[in-house]
Amino acid sequence: MDQLRFGGKLELAAGRPELLDGYVEAPLGTRTLVRAGRFKTPFSRLYSTSTAQLELPGRGLVVDYFALGRALGVMVEWSDEARSDVGFGAFLMDSGPALIGRGGIAIYGEVPSYQSASLATAQPSGLSVGLDASYEHDWTLDDAITAGLDVQLVEGAFAVLAEGYVRDTVRGEGGATQAVGAMLQGSLFVVPRRLQFVVRGGYLSVALEAPRGSCELGLTLYVESTLAGDPQDVVLMASALFEDETSSHLTLQLLTSL
Repeated sequence: MDQLRFGGKLELAAGRPELLDGYVEAPLGTRTLVRAGRFKTPFSRLYSTSTAQLELPGRGLVVDYFALGRALGVMVEWSDEARSDVGFGAFLMDSGPALIGRGGIAIYGEVPSYQSASLATAQPSGLSVGLDASYEHDWTLDDAITAGLDVQLVEGAFAVLAEGYVRDTVRGEGGATQAVGAMLQGSLFVVPRRLQFVVRGGYLSVALEAPRGSCELGLTLYVESTLAGDPQDVVLMASALFEDETSSHLTLQLLTSL
């Protein structure tokens, strides 16, 4: 076993630091590692994508609902460079224990199978597919099984990401569908590697609630900065979100990896 590695992530909110992630990793050979601690659960391509690589502020109505968030757990991950990877782990959620897994494969090209492509840097064309699954045991309510499918296509300056999910409750006499959702996101660099137009639509149907839809339009500007020595992208996002006839939001967001 190689040397242990430690990782973590802090967020500054309301002037106070909050620990989002804190974990230890143990590589097993060149392609496999074991991770233990608190970190993102391996579910949803868009949720797995870091904030600095998102093409719109936030991840949208559907992913926000189905993503299982961060939790304490142990996970085994296997990766074959940019071609395929599998992650599976046991986690302790707020409502109870859960088994969560994700696998992805590049059908052709070298599009990452685990995260959505970051088009600010050179990205070869390709197609990749991912599958998600989870079993959540709830100490007070019904257990739930969630399954998801995502597809990422990149062709030059154009990219499409689609994700779909279904969640069923598990009861003694059978199951019942709790929620169904799907999202489609497309992006195009109108100025190569600098100005990107993005559109995203989502549909979410939850039991005992009226179906909800959303549409989001955005422009993302990538500006190169050398304040830290090496060139880095400073990202400026402007977006408009429409969730129903009476709800809309305008967002302006500045991101940097400095």
